[in-house]
Amino acid sequence: MKNVLRRGAIMALLATLGCSQSPSWRWEATQSVDVLLKKGDPQTVAFVLNAGDVCALGQHWSFEKELRYKEVICPQGKGWITSDTPFKKLGG
Repeated sequence: MKNVLRRGAIMALLATLGCSQSPSWRWEATQSVDVLLKKGDPQTVAFVLNAGDVCALGQHWSFEKELRYKEVICPQGKGWITSDTPFKKLGG
């Protein structure tokens, strides 16, 4: 039931975004990941994903202040990551 609610929340968030650059697909965190509140400020953590949490990841990297960032949308909120290595793509 919890996974159904997560999936529904992610799909609802994605449906509200019409841009082709928006995060898409479903990705599962394979370890804890800090999600930053905004690009360019790696010290401000919005929330932490745990292994098994599912989110949508942006398709392209954005570069700011010598770091690269990718947007994520999760049931916990929206933010930015600096690495997509700790994620695996899920079907569909």
